[in-house]
Amino acid sequence: MRALVIIIVLALLGTAGYAFYLRQATAAREAELAQAQAEADRLAAESLASQADPLRGMTRDSRPEVRELSLDLLATLEPQAAAAEMARILSEEKEARVLAKALLIAGQKKLLSAVEPAIPHLKDADPSVRRNAAWALGELGATDTKAANAATGAVMEAYKAERKAWQEAKAKRPTIAPKRVGERPQPVGVAPAEFGAMGVYIDALGKLKAGAPDIFAEAIRSEEPAMRLTTAKALASVGTTQAGKELVQAWRRETDPIVKIEITKALEGGAFGDVMDPKTHTPRPDALKEKGERER
Repeated sequence: MRALVIIIVLALLGTAGYAFYLRQATAAREAELAQAQAEADRLAAESLASQADPLRGMTRDSRPEVRELSLDLLATLEPQAAAAEMARILSEEKEARVLAKALLIAGQKKLLSAVEPAIPHLKDADPSVRRNAAWALGELGATDTKAANAATGAVMEAYKAERKAWQEAKAKRPTIAPKRVGERPQPVGVAPAEFGAMGVYIDALGKLKAGAPDIFAEAIRSEEPAMRLTTAKALASVGTTQAGKELVQAWRRETDPIVKIEITKALEGGAFGDVMDPKTHTPRPDALKEKGERER
């Protein structure tokens, strides 16, 4: 019997020792793997840095087309280097095509370092740079409250400046006499410019959740359907009681079926509660009153 107990004790000790050995071996193996991974990360970082260095040089090339091309490559291969480089480019670059591309990438890659240097380009002489600056600030502000606070006022002022310039240009252009009684004279070749120039700003203000009721109220009443459609989406992003009221009023007066569908989607998207009847897809008669009471 005593011999059996000794055998059992030795067996238990052997099992415990083997388990201890396994734990030690596993820990050693995990340490080796962690060290190997750290070394691989270091080599990868050095490799990317070696690729980024010549790309940073390309962003300073004397040829605008080379500088423009290098922006995409740098943003793809080395996002951290791209963030600093985009801020530098937006502060120093003079070529419109390069600036427009840098602003586009800054918005796509959410490079928050580009917020401050992008704001002055809302007043750039080139319209493509101004529009890309507004778009980029909308994209950046949509993901960062601090960026939104910095950009909102500047985008609002830029919109007003664009609107004023468009109205002045419209007043100077020749008009086509109305063909039917009650129609207004139409300026030649002006209507598409309203959406192309101002729609980008309205979209940005929506993403920034701007408190700009006067701007949205004017835009949702535009003669251009594309502008009304863009404004409906922007108001849905803003999501306030006032935005909901504007959308309900717009739904009731809208005659373009495509725009009306977009307004319906905006009202049913959840930001405004149960303002729409789920069966008829029309605004409830008491929707505005109930919405106001909920927020108070």
